[in-house]
Amino acid sequence: MQKKNPEMITRMNKNFHPLSPPGNSIKKWMALHFELIFWITGICLLFFMNAAPAQPSLCFFRFIGLDSCPGCGIGHSIHHALHLRFAQSVQEHIAGIPAVLIILFRIKQLSYPKKTTVYEV
Repeated sequence: MQKKNPEMITRMNKNFHPLSPPGNSIKKWMALHFELIFWITGICLLFFMNAAPAQPSLCFFRFIGLDSCPGCGIGHSIHHALHLRFAQSVQEHIAGIPAVLIILFRIKQLSYPKKTTVYEV
């Protein structure tokens, strides 16, 4: 059996343009890569967020009047870890550094998927 090169198949398509998403459908491309877009957007927002402690919180538990919850501080912790301030990150929340490592690993997995071989039948 002879291997088919997926790139060559795409180039043979009359409507092929190197900068267009597959199938010329942005919605389809975004649907296929939703998780990757979600994690990259989340990491960027956490990197550029204002980590001042006086900022309003989106925490549901604080909204209903409780002082803290298990997740409070994880956003600030991730922010400090992304800025390489590890001591502050651990002070905010112990799971911040592992969360950053897991998210970055997942972004790498989604960015460089395992290659599959397409065989001609």
